[in-house]
Amino acid sequence: MVLVIAVAWLVTSLVRRQLAVADDPEQIQVRSLVGLTVARVAVCLRMVFGIGAVTTGVSIAVKQLIRCFRPPP
Repeated sequence: MVLVIAVAWLVTSLVRRQLAVADDPEQIQVRSLVGLTVARVAVCLRMVFGIGAVTTGVSIAVKQLIRCFRPPP
């Protein structure tokens, strides 16, 4: 998840830098659209990884509870 956030931050900063250099209004529009798309993908990836981490944590907690309350063999 940290890697996804780092990549999203890097891409966002690169797009901002390119926008600062761009002179042509059409080029600015295209680059901002690309930046917006990349940001949306990064947010979706963060959500997916976040949900995966929560699901894994809940699964481990449930397994521990089952082990605690299971009678010994």
